[in-house]
Amino acid sequence: MVQSVDGSPFITLHHVRPVWQNGTIRKFVTTVSVGRLGDLLEQELIWVDYDYQRGIKITWDSEGNEKKREPNVDWGRVDEITQALLNGTLFGGSLTWNLRESEVKFEYDETHEELRILGGRPTIPDSNHRHQAILKACKLVEVTGMSFDLNYEFPLLVEVLPLDGERNLFKEYNQLGRPANPTRSKWIDQADLHNKLASRVMEDSGLRGHVEVVRNTISTNSPMVVTFNTLAKGVSEAFPDLDEMNFQAYRKFLCEFVDYLAKVRPETGYLPLSRRKGVRESSIGDSGLVFGAYFRLAGNLFIAKDWQSRLARLADKYSCTDPADGGIWKGDLMGRSNPLWRDTVLRLNPKSGNRQIANRTETRAFVYDKLKSMVGV
Repeated sequence: MVQSVDGSPFITLHHVRPVWQNGTIRKFVTTVSVGRLGDLLEQELIWVDYDYQRGIKITWDSEGNEKKREPNVDWGRVDEITQALLNGTLFGGSLTWNLRESEVKFEYDETHEELRILGGRPTIPDSNHRHQAILKACKLVEVTGMSFDLNYEFPLLVEVLPLDGERNLFKEYNQLGRPANPTRSKWIDQADLHNKLASRVMEDSGLRGHVEVVRNTISTNSPMVVTFNTLAKGVSEAFPDLDEMNFQAYRKFLCEFVDYLAKVRPETGYLPLSRRKGVRESSIGDSGLVFGAYFRLAGNLFIAKDWQSRLARLADKYSCTDPADGGIWKGDLMGRSNPLWRDTVLRLNPKSGNRQIANRTETRAFVYDKLKSMVGV
C-alpha cells in the first residue's frame, strides 16, 4: 500500500464535488489535467487491476509452455486515442477511478472542495485505454518537444466501491460501450449467481488453472481445457433454479462431477499439450459443444444416487451401423470418425474439404440428447 510518510496526502484533487446517494457519498466528480495524470501514471500512484478488468493474455509456445504474459490492452486503440488527443480531435471521453473500500484511505474537505488520498492507490476500473493514451502523449511531448497544452483537462469520476462493486462497474460500462468478449464479461460479472457458481467450481475442482478466462476461444498452442463462457452457459442451463439456498449444494456436486468426469473422459481435465493436440485432432470430447452437454447432464444427474455409474457409461466402447457402407463401426464415443457425429455435428467445409464442428442450437441439442440416452436420463 502506498502511504505518505508524514500523514499528508500523496494525491490531492481540487475543485471536487461529492455525489450523495441515500445520505452517503457515493462518488466524486472533478477534472484532472493531462500533465498531472501522466505524472500519477508514471509514478504508479494509480493502477489497473487487470485481474478484474480485461485480464492478462498468456501466449503459449508449441510445447504448451507459457511464453509471454501481458495485459489485455488494445494498443492500436491506444495509439488512435493518443493521436486524436495530440491533434486536438478527441472531443469525448471521461476517466474513472475507484477508491476501493478497506484498501484506500481518503478524506474529503467540503470547505475547500478537496479530495485527499492518504493511503492505498486508486484503481482504474474503466477508461484504461484513455489513461494509457494520456501517458503515451505525455512521453511523446517530453521526448519530441512538440507543442501541446499539458493543462488540457479530462472529466474524472471517482467511485467509492468495494471490489465486487468495481467488477460490476466494469460490466455496466462495457455493456453500454465497447463490450468485452463473453468469456471475460461472464467471469467479471460475479453478481450473476450462475457466473459465480461457475467461478467457484473452477477454483475448487481439478479445472483450477486450466480455464481460459480472457479469450472466448482457446488457441492451438494453449493447454487450457475450456473457456469460462462455456462453463457459465453450461451451469446456467443445468441449474436454472439456482439461488442462494441451493448454491452450496450445487457447488459441491459440480466439483465432484467435474473431477469424476475427468476420470471417465480424461480429455475434460488437464492434459500435456502434445496429448491435447492429439485429442483435438481425433475427438470432439473436449470441444465447447460437448462441454455444454456434459454440464446439462450434471443438471439431470444431480438427484440420481447412482450418478457416477451412469456417467461412467460415457467411457464405454461405442458401436453403431455406418450409413456410408452398412458396416459396424466400433470405437471411442467421442472419436471424430464415429458415424454418429458425421454430418450431424461434423459438417463438411467445402473450401477446406475438412469436417468441422458446427456449434449451433440444433447440434448442441443433438449431442445432449445422445449423451442423455447413454446415461439413462
